[in-house]
Amino acid sequence: LGMRRLWQQLAIATNWPVLAAVAVLSSVGVMSIWADARQDAIKQLVFLAVSFACMMLFQAVNYLTIGRFAWPFYVLSLLLVLYTVVAQKLHGLPFVHETKGAWAWINFGSASLEPAELMKIAFVLVLARYLRFRSNYRNMTGLLAPFAVALVPVALILKQPDLGMAALFVPTLFVMLFAAGARIKHLV
Repeated sequence: LGMRRLWQQLAIATNWPVLAAVAVLSSVGVMSIWADARQDAIKQLVFLAVSFACMMLFQAVNYLTIGRFAWPFYVLSLLLVLYTVVAQKLHGLPFVHETKGAWAWINFGSASLEPAELMKIAFVLVLARYLRFRSNYRNMTGLLAPFAVALVPVALILKQPDLGMAALFVPTLFVMLFAAGARIKHLV
């Protein structure tokens, strides 16, 4: 009974096509990297192991529990992005320096963190939580709050500057609003 409950909680029985696709794509990616640079492929395998552990951890936690931490995670991610923007304005702060023309990374010795990556996850979590408990996004004025939730990080990420990362937020916003039931004429 315990193993069956764990199997259902991890949602492996229902998500196996997605998991299979991820496994195939990850394998092809690692093999492609291996053909070019063996050391980078080993590094990629470590990243895959960490991401797999994180996936299992998040699957084991009830999504409602994760949703409760969406806003604090959003604010923390926003503050980290803001820290990189301030570092750019002041031409350096501890742990942040310019890399290839952008001030987008916080470095901890040999490890580094791109706060905009955390911001993408936080944005999706916050928007999902917001859309779950509201229905006002079905009118024009109700779209203002979701757009503000998207445009604040976009503006900060553009200051780093990282156009590629910033460009991901608006399509994500539109897709989530559409999936939640926002009217197409309002989205247009």
